[in-house]
Amino acid sequence: MNKLATFAVALLLIFGGALWYLASADWNGFIKTQIELHGSHLTSQTVAVEKVDLKLTEGFGGIYGLTVSNPAQYQQENALSLGEISLDIDVESVTSSPVVLESIRVSAAQAAVEFDKEGNNNIQDILDAIESHTSTSPEQQKKQKKQDKKPTTKVAINSIVIEKLKLTLDLQDVNGEVMDVQLPDIKLDGIGGTEGLPADKLAIEISKKLLESVKDAAVKHYKNAASDALMDKIGDKANELFDSFKNAFSDDEEQEEQQK
Repeated sequence: MNKLATFAVALLLIFGGALWYLASADWNGFIKTQIELHGSHLTSQTVAVEKVDLKLTEGFGGIYGLTVSNPAQYQQENALSLGEISLDIDVESVTSSPVVLESIRVSAAQAAVEFDKEGNNNIQDILDAIESHTSTSPEQQKKQKKQDKKPTTKVAINSIVIEKLKLTLDLQDVNGEVMDVQLPDIKLDGIGGTEGLPADKLAIEISKKLLESVKDAAVKHYKNAASDALMDKIGDKANELFDSFKNAFSDDEEQEEQQK
């Protein structure tokens, strides 16, 4: 079975495009534009792509330098950076539904997660933006149900692997530290199930799962740091009380000695 190693097709699917758009004269440029437009709308942040290099006839391709900017109130320039992304697509499934993407692999991935004093963080803010753009009113839900009844090509992804994502945690408002954490591979299986999902819904599913995986890993470190910081404060306060008690006791002894 012939397979294409290219993330470009996947990104079209992920951000609401379709395979037949590849017939465009400048489809590398088209794919790049679609990723940036739809990704920026979905996240409420600037999504940028450095280069798209897809060679369908050679079975090779990739997306390079995909970044998602940080919400304005945070310090780091980008919340997420995906260096290189590739996929294996089952070519025999392209003319059927669902189109099966056997795997998507992401390498040279980095995420910057910043926490404030209340525990809020930039990744959760982006997730909230996705939720606000994808939530529907009752009228929209009725319209969506009608659209769902129409024949449409669906997509299923067997596995997504984000290799050794480098996580930078900004905990300066918690304990004054910034730390780098090397995460193990993040694996997401069975996206879309056996029947698949429409491309736009698949985009939402993948975006949420990736960002939630990053957030969950960061929150574990945040909780540990916050707990340690709290214990340090308790320890400092206990020492202050002990010193006050000791000084007061010493003063009482001195007064007793003077009275004698």
